[in-house]
Amino acid sequence: MSPPAPLMRAVVATAGGALRLSRVPPPSASPSQVLLAVAATAVNRADLLQAAGRYPPPDGVTPVLGLEAAGTVMGTPPAGSGLARGDRVVALLQGGGYADVAAADVGCVLRLPPGWGGDDWAVRGAAVMEAWVAAYQVLLLGGCVRPPAAAAGGGPPPPPIEGTAPWGGSPPLPPRSPPPRSVLVTAAAAGVGTAAVQLAAAHFGVPVVIGSAGTPSRRAAVAALGATATVPRPPAAAPAADASPDAPPPPPPPCAYTDGVRAAAPGGVVDLLLDAVGGGGAWAAHPPLLAPDARWVLYGALGGARAATPAVPAALLARRVSLLATTLRGRPAAYRGGLVAAFGREVLPSMAAFPKGGRLAPVVHTVMRLDDVAAAHELVASNAVVGKVVLRVADP
Repeated sequence: MSPPAPLMRAVVATAGGALRLSRVPPPSASPSQVLLAVAATAVNRADLLQAAGRYPPPDGVTPVLGLEAAGTVMGTPPAGSGLARGDRVVALLQGGGYADVAAADVGCVLRLPPGWGGDDWAVRGAAVMEAWVAAYQVLLLGGCVRPPAAAAGGGPPPPPIEGTAPWGGSPPLPPRSPPPRSVLVTAAAAGVGTAAVQLAAAHFGVPVVIGSAGTPSRRAAVAALGATATVPRPPAAAPAADASPDAPPPPPPPCAYTDGVRAAAPGGVVDLLLDAVGGGGAWAAHPPLLAPDARWVLYGALGGARAATPAVPAALLARRVSLLATTLRGRPAAYRGGLVAAFGREVLPSMAAFPKGGRLAPVVHTVMRLDDVAAAHELVASNAVVGKVVLRVADP
């Protein structure tokens, strides 16, 4: 009888939402995947939702938590992948990052540039893929393009193909408006927010970048990342449930959030809203802050699901606002792979140069062990984190 296959450590959530570090068989790779020896992963809000039973993994995806990983390539990667055994890589995952071994689609794996991060290469790498690729996606969906001086060779970027996403393929998009000259980022101190502020300011060259965060210290951190102005978090109160559809909206009460945005934005309105809050009072607060033909990209619902108000549709129509809702985890492999490839070409080289001349850097709030995953989730849930909480899985 052959010896049993070795088991690996992996974190799964119980039916009651508790996190359990278990010993399970390692995953096997499909012909389009590669196995990674995970050195580090990071905690995302989606992990908290999955543990609570509110964000199940896509069909056929492992229940092991974790949407990103940094590690080394195991075995023999698929031919044509450009990867080799032992390569240091980062990967965007649909699940499985909280484990010793993860299976990743080859199109969602990027080899880290030489010299990346020094001894902390895995910690820095683990804080990249979910937050930065998601931020890159929402900025592209919001119409951002690199200014001509930043394009390869110093020339202008290629003209966009009307009706398609800038990274090619899917999804279809309406004809482009001019690139935004101002952007408002909610939850700007969170993982995606810290990436979006940096990308908007330093990569896409948006002149006005406004970031919202809940405390003075978190707003100071957002300002240090390149935001031209910071404001408090959006109002939390949801609209009254008994508001009549025919009644005119009441005059808005004084609000540090809306007043701060109006003071910081040219003309008191923004061209692009990157919104991770969605519900609560933010849903009603945002339409008056949007310029004609603005884009509102909704990629989270930290404010809760209850956001019904009769004033919002009329306000969006009056300003011809495009409301786009997006996620990343459930996208087809071709979409995720194309987005990762574009990110690897356009953004990762600038991140690799940090801190020697680079402009972009992942923000790591703290590093914890995989065994401390429950405490790491509690820390992220506390809303006291700036950037990412990284889980070290193996010693470098």
